[in-house]
Amino acid sequence: MFQKINYINIFLFSFILLFNIYNKSFDKISSKIYNILPNSQNKELLKEFEKFDNNKRVFLFYKGLDTNSLEKIKNLEKKLILIKGLKLLKYKKNIKLNKHLNKYLLYSKELNYDLVKNINIEKKLFLSKEKMINESYSFTFNKNDPLELFSTKIKK
Repeated sequence: MFQKINYINIFLFSFILLFNIYNKSFDKISSKIYNILPNSQNKELLKEFEKFDNNKRVFLFYKGLDTNSLEKIKNLEKKLILIKGLKLLKYKKNIKLNKHLNKYLLYSKELNYDLVKNINIEKKLFLSKEKMINESYSFTFNKNDPLELFSTKIKK
């Protein structure tokens, strides 16, 4: 009942299907425009822009960490808050991260080698004892670094 044309059509369809499966042309089926563009800096910028596509936030950044850049950001915040529909979101400190950094101080800060070379443990302990005895309210010390051997500069 099938005519020759039908057999040829089935053969061609199966050949094209097997060829596409063999070449894995169905691995990256996407509706994103940058998949058809050649690799370039513009394609990377488009990918970065796409990350913020559905985001309703504006991130402020000024180059430099001086008071001038901070004033510029504050002025820009004031101007943006005046626009109807915009509100200011501030990030809260990550309490869990701070606890983790304090708990594992040995791994996150650098050892002050000058103090280690010239340390007088008896003197340090005597001073701590004197502070504990003479303090009128309470004496606090860092239980993870009681001899204060670690600098505040965080490792990179």
